[in-house]
Amino acid sequence: QLSALYVLRQIALHGGARRYYTIRGGMDRLPHALAGRLGSDIKYNVAVTAIAPAPTHVEVRYVENGRKGSITADRVILAVPFSILRQIEIRPAFDADKMKAIAELSYYGATRFLIETRQRFWARAGLSGAARTDYAVETWDDTGDHKGSAGLLSATVGGHMDASLGALDTDTRLRTGLKMTAQAFPDIASQTTKDRKSTRLNSSHITISYAVFCL
Repeated sequence: QLSALYVLRQIALHGGARRYYTIRGGMDRLPHALAGRLGSDIKYNVAVTAIAPAPTHVEVRYVENGRKGSITADRVILAVPFSILRQIEIRPAFDADKMKAIAELSYYGATRFLIETRQRFWARAGLSGAARTDYAVETWDDTGDHKGSAGLLSATVGGHMDASLGALDTDTRLRTGLKMTAQAFPDIASQTTKDRKSTRLNSSHITISYAVFCL
């Protein structure tokens, strides 16, 4: 099921947007640039086990190569999904409402279709390539700064529709992805090439994974 409130929130967030920006050469250039600036200040392959907030500081405990350690800082920014944060001891705990949100926030699987087209036919029709349908499909123009006339649409399916797709064989799944995308873009079938590939990418986040199919 797809929350109507979620859809309305997304529409409100993007409703006034007239232009979207990407980083030339790929979005992963941003974390690589940050890592280059920070250098040895970044600790890799270190598992945080506990966070101990105090009135004047925060202590973060971790395990590195089997050895326990800790870092004390004025503030800590937790840029992790709640599904990861649930595995970390927090003592003293955050307030009750925040701990409840951390414990109960739902995560779900999703399937993403990357569809290469011969032409960016949606642009010729004056469309942005962004769409939402009652199949619970969210579509975006992911062509970015690629040269030439070919285009790339990404269609993401979540919730119970993702579970249904997971039960299908690869060819049927790809055809179903095209059918769902065609609800918003009827010309998609005549614009795709015959070379279709699929793969599954599992994220490092507990209980989160994306299945990605390239058409």
